[in-house]
Amino acid sequence: MVFGLALLGIGFLFMVAGGKQVDSCLAAGDAAQCAIASPFWLIGAYLFHTWGELCLSPVGLSYVTKIAPARFAGLLMGGWFLSSAAANYLGGFLASQTENIPSQATFFSIPVATSIGSAVLLLLLVPLLKKLTKSVKA
Repeated sequence: MVFGLALLGIGFLFMVAGGKQVDSCLAAGDAAQCAIASPFWLIGAYLFHTWGELCLSPVGLSYVTKIAPARFAGLLMGGWFLSSAAANYLGGFLASQTENIPSQATFFSIPVATSIGSAVLLLLLVPLLKKLTKSVKA
């Protein structure tokens, strides 16, 4: 899961680079041409986001089913998917704030910081999680 979150942050670094390209174009004063950045930034972002999702989702689903008591497995799986819904809502809210943030690079730095920060936090919690789940059979 740590790798998945880190890959997500790397994917958003591509968006920061694309945002810097647009920001520098706007600073040069050619606003008509500035709405478009290279599509390779988006391809790189999707590539790393897909790899991150492939690392994050199966491990998270497996972990939830492994540590959940049998009676609450369905409820906790619902909680897992509900957290995805909440994250999508938050992502939509942040996207609506694009107009309020003056720089595209600054805007895309927010998900870089949150995903890499979450990866570091989860990495620090790995010993505790291993200790708490050592009695759980794989």
